[in-house]
Amino acid sequence: MLSNQELADKFITSIEDFKKIKPDNTCKLFAISYIGTTGVGKTTISQKLAARLGFYVANSDEIRRFLNREGFPGKFPDQDLVNFMGKKVSEFLYKTKTSHIIDADMIRFYDKALANATGNGAKLLVIHLVCPEEIILKRLEERQSKINEGGSQNYSEVGFSLSVKEEYLERTAMHNGLPLPKDIYFRINTSENFDSQLNHLIIRLREDRYL
Repeated sequence: MLSNQELADKFITSIEDFKKIKPDNTCKLFAISYIGTTGVGKTTISQKLAARLGFYVANSDEIRRFLNREGFPGKFPDQDLVNFMGKKVSEFLYKTKTSHIIDADMIRFYDKALANATGNGAKLLVIHLVCPEEIILKRLEERQSKINEGGSQNYSEVGFSLSVKEEYLERTAMHNGLPLPKDIYFRINTSENFDSQLNHLIIRLREDRYL
């Protein structure tokens, strides 16, 4: 069996998008990540932002699918291994001087992610995503429906808990019990127009000489 480091190396070399990585793709090296509960729109924002900036999006679902192919069974392979591999992916991107997006909720892992970025000479820019609960619950009903029908590759193959609403309630309770990082870079209300808010984010990135 491959070691954790060997698995991380194999994953990195297997990602087709990595072949498109352009070192020094920004004026200053940075990663964008999020504080936001289940259903708030992290993946949607990541995809839209990546399309505008040409960034690679790192996400744990992709790692879990890779581990499934490598013989680690279940919808939730060893979470410590997933976290280790996620850290190694970010380290690889930092070392190749590649700014990127981390499609993950940093509420529990902010300090570690910040240390990883700082240790590699990069900035971690955290976007706080908010949305009214009634809109999130409606989104989660639609997501659950897709999972039940087997029509969502992202959620049926890798999986969330049996009930995405239960996951939302658990994660929201965790958010309520933990403080926000002091240095939130930007806030986006995902119940409102994405494009105008992303325009303002990109303007700020340029003003701050990240782009």
